[in-house]
Amino acid sequence: VVRVKSMNYDNCDTYFLHLEDGDMLLLSAKRNFSYCANISYVISKDPNEFDIRSDAYIGQVRSDMFRTDYIIEFNDIYEQHLKACCMGSISYLGVDLLRGYLGPRKLEVMIPNIQDTRLLDQAASSMLQHQSTDKSVYEFNLEAKELYLINKVPRFNSNIGAYVLNFNGRVSIASVKNFQLIHPKQPNNVMLQFGRVGTDTFTLDVQYPLSIYPVSYTHLRAHETLM
Repeated sequence: VVRVKSMNYDNCDTYFLHLEDGDMLLLSAKRNFSYCANISYVISKDPNEFDIRSDAYIGQVRSDMFRTDYIIEFNDIYEQHLKACCMGSISYLGVDLLRGYLGPRKLEVMIPNIQDTRLLDQAASSMLQHQSTDKSVYEFNLEAKELYLINKVPRFNSNIGAYVLNFNGRVSIASVKNFQLIHPKQPNNVMLQFGRVGTDTFTLDVQYPLSIYPVSYTHLRAHETLM
């Protein structure tokens, strides 16, 4: 992920997500501010187009006025852009409005669960190919309609006087923006991690059941008709 800071000093920075191998552009996002203190990140397939009425528009992440709770929305292309579908929510916990964050940031993420058995079978097959013995990695997908994730709690390193996480060499600079998402029942299975590697450069790694692109239930139904 590469951040390009706004030249107008309005904090409306732009972000570009590239595939690490080959530098292919996957998604772009732009931060916007409203008069009521809300912020939003408009996500687009076009690096130069962030109009929510354009065909390149995928969705956005919108905050409340305190910027502690966010809603993830996306346009369902299989509904012909007729409505914005709620894809999930993000909450920051342990925030003091006067003093900021008390200790490490705490995240709660809620997104639709993957309950398509074909996807579960694909995950099981993939695990067998990699000779994984932890079959419970995908079993929690059968339990609920929503997938609940939290950030992995960092440990305090007394030698450097800071909280740290193990990114296995993928992150090189300490930052409050660094985090890892896990399922509470799978604390050692990191599904998403984000971290700083430069002043305006970050790494983003995801694995099943998360994806870079949103997948709607309408898309799954459309896919079923082709099977």
